[in-house]
Amino acid sequence: MTMKVVAAIDLGTSNSCCGYVLETFNPPYEPICCCPGIVSDVYEKTPTALLVRRGTLEAVSFGADAITAWQNDNNSGEPPEFHIFRRFKMALYTAEPGADTVVQAEDGYSMEVGSVIRKSLKLFKESLIAKVNRENANYITDADAQIRWYVTVPAIWPETARAKMQTWAHEAGLLRAELTLEPEAAAISNLKRSSVEDQIRRNDLRKFMLVDVGGGTVDISGIQIQKMDPLQVSNLYARRGAAYGGEQVDAKFRQMLTEVIKHAGFSRMTQQVAYELSAVMDHFAACKARYGNQRVDLNRLLDALYDERYKSTQYDREAEIRSGLSNYNRSHSTNLLFRSNFLHFNDNEMQHFFQDTVDGVCSAIRAALDEHDVSMIVVTGGLSRSRFLAAAVKEQFEPVTSRNRRMRGIIESGQPSIDIARGSVIFGIDKILGNETIQSRILSRGYGVMCIDGYRPLVKMSDSVGVGETRDSYGQPATPEQTSCLIPFYTHGADPYNRDEQRQIGNLELAIRPGIDTAVGYRIYFGDTTLRMEAMGNGSNNRTDKNPKTQPVISLRSMCHEIKYLEYIIYRT
Repeated sequence: MTMKVVAAIDLGTSNSCCGYVLETFNPPYEPICCCPGIVSDVYEKTPTALLVRRGTLEAVSFGADAITAWQNDNNSGEPPEFHIFRRFKMALYTAEPGADTVVQAEDGYSMEVGSVIRKSLKLFKESLIAKVNRENANYITDADAQIRWYVTVPAIWPETARAKMQTWAHEAGLLRAELTLEPEAAAISNLKRSSVEDQIRRNDLRKFMLVDVGGGTVDISGIQIQKMDPLQVSNLYARRGAAYGGEQVDAKFRQMLTEVIKHAGFSRMTQQVAYELSAVMDHFAACKARYGNQRVDLNRLLDALYDERYKSTQYDREAEIRSGLSNYNRSHSTNLLFRSNFLHFNDNEMQHFFQDTVDGVCSAIRAALDEHDVSMIVVTGGLSRSRFLAAAVKEQFEPVTSRNRRMRGIIESGQPSIDIARGSVIFGIDKILGNETIQSRILSRGYGVMCIDGYRPLVKMSDSVGVGETRDSYGQPATPEQTSCLIPFYTHGADPYNRDEQRQIGNLELAIRPGIDTAVGYRIYFGDTTLRMEAMGNGSNNRTDKNPKTQPVISLRSMCHEIKYLEYIIYRT
């Protein structure tokens, strides 16, 4: 059946969206962006929020619709019907390899993160199919055959996290889904905008840096432009970034609330007042994209904290909050105000909440610039809408003040919130048309296998690998009677033989033919999104066969408890 849709899901830490293009894949094409439910006017996306029914754990809705339903549930006066999960994506980044990873709903209920992500991706799939068929008269009749799916992940995620995400996408019904790296997708999106393309052609720019600042991470990709038509690029350096984003700004605001509200046990009561606290944080999140004097309503949160016991006394709630603010202002050189149950602040205070994140982002950019000169910096991602971040990047890195005299300027993306989904769709369409947009990448870690005689590096950290490039390796069974061989697969750091920097990420399982002359061989394929291994050789000791017989794709047995077998392991850098 004909491929009719290319779609990409950008499941973000704070906000999410989906992009797609229908059957006509020949340029020019412009991906359509959509979300389950209502889309935010500020971020052009929907909040990352999954609503599930208590007891059955059936997925009910996603995004702004989920938040509205949860609010109505809490205001109904009846026993609650739902759990809501928010900001769950970063649990994969911080999880220990092989550990069972759970995330908590706003009310404290725990669920395995893979289940939350699978349910979310499935709702995205159902929403996209319903939208396309509603607008195009049952256009999609066989989603498995007619849709090519892409799911985005941060570049700084470890291999195990990326492997989990792709496996969960498949289990959610996104068959043959591939991964795209978020900064690379954002770079492709911007290079396909006429304003950026014109500047590149006019100034003959060849090297630039893409800085993607989202909800949970800053991802940095250095791009070398090889051709503009068709677009072909390669990496300048290995993946870079750090855990700085909008969530860190929110965490600092929440920390302020904890210090200011002196009600006994507030920090331990956050689950009991989850709805009220979530409403305050959503209000603050909207403030991050605005300027000038602002205020956040604390009335319902304070009502929930200061219960009926205080209403019968002469207790002065407002006086206590003001006292707490006074102490905070002295400690942090801020001027936060509390009047009529509203917390008031201006740009200076907002910059205080942003400062740690801004410093972290600029530090990551500086480290990347120290490694490679670039002609231009493109800043994108939801948090790039903040003028505090934009002003800091311009102040520190524009040509006038930058040590990098070759830099021509800094560009802010025109559509930072949807760049990742848009670029992923364009990347997928180019593949269908036979153009590999990403020609090569720089590995952030090396890869190797553990053999009887010790560790054997196959590729080194900082190696440049091309799409479709292969590496071959051979070995001899330990005994002639062996019929199978389990080869531990590792990543390593700058020194391949430093045990402290080696990390096992899977096991390569080979079926071999008994015999003293049998050679155990395997070939590694460096694809655009996966590292794939195949058994090879014809069972003889001929180790120089230039056209070895390729057997079916072998399994990599995962170290992760929830994934029993993998056919490939994600390596993208």
